[in-house]
Amino acid sequence: MLITFMSVSTVVIFIIAAWLINYMTRFILEKRSREFAVYLLSGMKKGQIASLYMKENLFLGVCALSMGFLFGSWLRQALFYVFYKSIGKNYKVNAEISAGSITKWSAIVEMIGLTFTFYLFYLGLSAFQMKYINRKGRFIYK
Repeated sequence: MLITFMSVSTVVIFIIAAWLINYMTRFILEKRSREFAVYLLSGMKKGQIASLYMKENLFLGVCALSMGFLFGSWLRQALFYVFYKSIGKNYKVNAEISAGSITKWSAIVEMIGLTFTFYLFYLGLSAFQMKYINRKGRFIYK
């Protein structure tokens, strides 16, 4: 029962994250359309602008992932501390890497790899959906 619930919740989270990434990409492209038009007028090629946009998004994704990982690790330790105190037990904050925690670290590396794969897939999908210029010189997104 628990495994089924976890599987269903993972799919729901995946769908929500996919929608959010798509929405954010559209929003950013709409807000930056004039900036991209200035780049075109200054002589940059479409490929250079697309490359710049993808690099910026990749950098922001890496920063968000690392900050989320650090904050999530800290929040996990804090919540475990509160939980253990509420049931009357002591909890030692653990921030060291030991041989016994290798399986945890391999799971973390797998999670980071899946996150990057997911992020890059939707970044590529948004780049595929991006339409550069219509006749009026404005960036559009379909």
